[in-house]
Amino acid sequence: MKVNTEADPKKQLNKAVHLLSFRPRSAAELKQRGLAAAIPKLIELDLIDDKKFAQWWVEQRVNSNPRGNIGLKAELQQKGIDREIIASVLLTKDQEIDLAKKLLAKKNLDQPRAQRFLLSRGFESDVVFQLTPVGK
Repeated sequence: MKVNTEADPKKQLNKAVHLLSFRPRSAAELKQRGLAAAIPKLIELDLIDDKKFAQWWVEQRVNSNPRGNIGLKAELQQKGIDREIIASVLLTKDQEIDLAKKLLAKKNLDQPRAQRFLLSRGFESDVVFQLTPVGK
């Protein structure tokens, strides 16, 4: 039997805290799950903060399953993060280049495959073509 948490803010808060025990979440993610009434209390308790969430997300992506700025931006937009917050947490050009170099170092790809691989991972084209120049 599914309990309707819509009517009971306390149940919404408990469910939201339970979800947050697994990983940080954005306010939009909680709204999508029907937990909008719990958000003000969670913000007050400093249990959700979209900027901290976005920083955490980027850090997780850099450390496992890396993505470039285009990929990170798309994922954060999907999570409902504000554009200004996204812009403030994206990788610097040097960080993105270093991350792309690390990814390529693990693979033995020819130039066209390396380009496709990096582009599919959301790296910006200027980074990709800087690391895999045409004609190499």
